[in-house]
Parts: sequence; C-alpha cells; structure tokens
Amino acid sequence: MELSPDAPIVETVLAAGSELGRPGRPTGLDSWFDGATFTRFAATLTIAFGPPGLDGDRTVAHTIDEFVPVDDLVLCAQALALAAICFCGIAR
Repeated sequence: MELSPDAPIVETVLAAGSELGRPGRPTGLDSWFDGATFTRFAATLTIAFGPPGLDGDRTVAHTIDEFVPVDDLVLCAQALALAAICFCGIAR
C-alpha cells in the first residue's frame, strides 16, 4: 500500500510534527505493521508514524529489545493527538 505524499493525512501528520519542533518527511516502510490489515480487509488507507528512536536510529525498532526514549514517546503521542484533532476538523 502506498499513499501520495500529498494525501491529506500525510500532510496533517507532518504538519503536527513540525508544529511540535520535530519535522519529518514521507518515506517508505519496508516491514509489516497493523495498518496492512486495515488496508487489506477494511479498505482503509493507513500511515505509519512513530518516534524517531534514540538519536534518530530506527535499527532497534520492532526488534526483540526495541525501545525509544520516553521524551520521544511523549512527543509522538502529542503529535498524534494534534494530528487527530486537526484531521477531524475540531481545531484550526
């Protein structure tokens, strides 16, 4: 599954990250995640979004001992909350 970088949800999530001081960029994800289930069985397009990991190193993501610093996890939760509010039309 692939979304255009111009898709409204992509733009909304990127804007939320930027607003919190953590700009990102659209990129591919070469591993499976739960979003594939929504796309395949519910025809619902999804995106993957998460904390950057320690110093931006994602090599520990989705491994046996995966971790992210707590500050990055909190910032990710804030960005997701802001994106949900903006995407649903409640704010702005």
